[in-house]
Amino acid sequence: MTSREATSPTGPSTTDHTQDTYPEEGESNSSSEPEDVTSSRYRSFIDSVGTNRMGYLGTGLFVLSLILGLASLGGYLYSTTLPSGVTYYWPVREATFALAPLGFAILLLSVTVLLPSSRRLVGLGIIGTLVCGLAVGLFTTVYPENWSSSSQAVTGPVVGGYALGLGILILTTGIATRTKRRQLHQDQDETQTTSTTQSAPPSLSTALDEGSLESGIADGDERDERHIHANHPVRLDTNAVDDLGDLHTTLVAAPGIHLESDAAQIGNEWARTLYIAGYPDRARIGMLESALAMPTADFDYSIHVHPRDPSRTIATLKKSIRDLKVKQVEKSERGDVTQLDTERTLAEHETIYSRLIEGSQQVFDVGIYLTIRAEDREQLDRITDQLRTSLQAEQLTPKSASFQQDDALVCTSPIGRDVLGHSAMMLGDGVGALFPFSLGTHIERDGVLMGYHSVTGSPLVVDRFAREKGYNCFVVGNTGAGKTFDTVLNLLRTLGKDDETMVIIADPFGDLAVLSEILDGERIVVSGTKGLNPLELSPTPEHILEGSTDLDPYKQTVQKNVMGFLEAFFEMENTSLEGKRGVASVAVREAYQRKGITPDPATHGNESPTLRDVRDVLRDITQNPLDFIEGDPGDVSDIEVELWTRRASQLRMDLEPFREGGEYEHLARQTEVEIGDSPVVYLDMQQVEGEQKTGLMLQLLLHAVYEQAKQTDKRVIFAIDEAHYLMQSSATLAFLERAVRHSRHFDLSIQLITQTVDEFFSADKEQAKTIADNCSLKIFHQVEGLSDANAAEWLGFSPPEAEFVRTAKPGSEADGYSQALVEVGEVGRFPINVRALPEETALITGEADQMSKKAAEGDSAGTHMPHSQAPEGARNGNGLDDDVDEEIEPIMSLEETQATRRDTNGAATAPIDEEEAVVDFDDLEPEEAARLLKTFGPKKLCKDPLQDGSNDPNHQSGRDGTQ
Repeated sequence: MTSREATSPTGPSTTDHTQDTYPEEGESNSSSEPEDVTSSRYRSFIDSVGTNRMGYLGTGLFVLSLILGLASLGGYLYSTTLPSGVTYYWPVREATFALAPLGFAILLLSVTVLLPSSRRLVGLGIIGTLVCGLAVGLFTTVYPENWSSSSQAVTGPVVGGYALGLGILILTTGIATRTKRRQLHQDQDETQTTSTTQSAPPSLSTALDEGSLESGIADGDERDERHIHANHPVRLDTNAVDDLGDLHTTLVAAPGIHLESDAAQIGNEWARTLYIAGYPDRARIGMLESALAMPTADFDYSIHVHPRDPSRTIATLKKSIRDLKVKQVEKSERGDVTQLDTERTLAEHETIYSRLIEGSQQVFDVGIYLTIRAEDREQLDRITDQLRTSLQAEQLTPKSASFQQDDALVCTSPIGRDVLGHSAMMLGDGVGALFPFSLGTHIERDGVLMGYHSVTGSPLVVDRFAREKGYNCFVVGNTGAGKTFDTVLNLLRTLGKDDETMVIIADPFGDLAVLSEILDGERIVVSGTKGLNPLELSPTPEHILEGSTDLDPYKQTVQKNVMGFLEAFFEMENTSLEGKRGVASVAVREAYQRKGITPDPATHGNESPTLRDVRDVLRDITQNPLDFIEGDPGDVSDIEVELWTRRASQLRMDLEPFREGGEYEHLARQTEVEIGDSPVVYLDMQQVEGEQKTGLMLQLLLHAVYEQAKQTDKRVIFAIDEAHYLMQSSATLAFLERAVRHSRHFDLSIQLITQTVDEFFSADKEQAKTIADNCSLKIFHQVEGLSDANAAEWLGFSPPEAEFVRTAKPGSEADGYSQALVEVGEVGRFPINVRALPEETALITGEADQMSKKAAEGDSAGTHMPHSQAPEGARNGNGLDDDVDEEIEPIMSLEETQATRRDTNGAATAPIDEEEAVVDFDDLEPEEAARLLKTFGPKKLCKDPLQDGSNDPNHQSGRDGTQ
């Protein structure tokens, strides 16, 4: 692969200063011995130290090769006009075929002679030429009578001999070219080294010191001053001013650049520039955004747009249309199959022409360049292949700027010059389809930090309760992908930022328990002792009923939720509600009626019935079925009465586990899971065994939370880990779908956390897909095995987005972050890096407790941890070696009403209340203070003067916390 070396400037510009230099004393600007044109050109462009003889020889050989080539071409063309029977036909053909290879051999020899080469190298080239000449001579002795491709005895020596000589010439030419390139690099290095010492005009300061600015001449000149003023106006040499551009280049340029045919090594980094050579017939809006959404790649790209002169463009189109019409007629007469292509092209040209005439469109020349950067050549090639595939999927044809990588780098640099000129004509709407390039960032006023854009590094701040189509969230990721850490981090930031939001967690395996431990939340163990009433119906606030005309709490609870629970229970018990659903529905409505609950919302404050009440109603039906059958008792047949009796009796037996002392007696009592005022309620489900039973309990818990969310003024986030348990039955899915669809009426955000995408999006789970689609916030951590086809069909992902999800970095201490693709409702998708502050990491991983214990041990020993060894979150912002406990303890005890203060000697003092257990921001640097504020909120950590932001312009109060 051809390469060339160049080094960035290390001093002033290396531009040729021949016209600005001054001869030394005693020298002349003119040469004493003028050279002829050939010698001058040879020394200027080929070899400044070579002899004139080599220049003459090389030039002569070059001219001779051209003459032989032209003679061969002319002879061949002349032979084509001769009939084969002419006596001199074959001699002309023989001379033609002999002159061409001989001329080519002499051409290669001329290159070797002209370039700076040793005598041995030139001699070797002459040998190669002689071998080629011998082969040509042998050819003339056997052509045409004995020349045959089938006779190896004759053709073999000719072809082999010429190939040997040609190989020698190519070798000598390559060595000479390489020698010349090295000489150029050496000359460039010498020029850069000596440029600062070359003779130059005196500086402006020197001119002012040595000359008289008033007169424009040096002091002491004895010429007439009046003559000087009259004939020598004052002139200042602006070349004396230092070139700031050269100085800037010296400061910012890379230490060196190594150019290859299709890549460049800039310092320790590799780069390759591509340009778009082909475009689709129809530009799709955002095609570049989809093609270039590669967060794992580092590349720059630029779009050069230049408007065309409309009148010239219209004239060009006229000529093109005329030519196309002629071609169309010709192809039609010949029956050419490509006539349809010509007709389509002609129609497109006519459409563009008419739009230009109407003035509805303008034509532009558009050039797109992309510079890919990587740490090594292998990585560069891999990213290039990925980018090519992505661009080709959008019908964009990328090509490498071969042997022009230096100029191509200028095209994507801040200089903004299209020095290559690889452009295509494009209408204005096509240009508009290229913008915007990508969604770089999105910040919502009352949102929390989700992460930082993986490409631009810009923050993504989202408020889930600002979505127009509901507040639900869907989180998916393989085991170990970072979804648990990210979920806890996001909920922690939400609670720290907004006191009007509470979090409820249903967790079958205990993965999310850390959030409750951090904030001292309420922990409720869901087992066989806590009452959960599937029939619970809470009153709905009037303002919600007035604002939601489609909301019917009675119908949703009595006819759908309760019946859905019974169906899920029967399915779990491997039985069926088929044939008994009508009787069960009547029994459930009667149980509500006996509690005084009707469709009237005013009655929904009464105590809800339980499944024991339903069993009592079923007993009454078996005893007096006519009291429950609609219509005139006289019109009811004995068979119908018998069916009601038998089915009510069967239902009552099926619900036997809900009697007092039964397996599920806790599900036949009033709900004992109260949300309360705690910011975190953790529902521990680790004692619930079996997937179906876990799914049923999750349904009941969701129902309980749904009902109690009506009664609180706070916004509620209900996070359900291992949400795939809710997929166990169609009845549970139907319940979940209703809850997701109506949750926004009560400021309820249901957050579903699962491990695989197909659990919700596969073709046979349309109901589950509807649930996920109703989640306006979706977070995709690493999902291995997600194919491009499934990603496109299920999720609408582009190939780069699917690749990002497949290869997203899982959370690791070494990387310091995990990656996720976040889809924000009506806004778009963002590839992000999820990073936690050191304080947040310490809280979530439990390191904060360890630091507190170490600090306590240090206090008891009367020693302090050195500042250089203290964890980052435990160091005082002003650099003093303060006690670690003084900073960690207030964070760990946000909900405590008592705290312990320590003096500078580590001794405990009197207890203080929560308002005093705050971080002392006077001792913190602004950056550390901002971190704590963003994490935990101003109301938890700030003293009164900072809560309203009146004394600190760097802080804001309210739900949006600190900006």
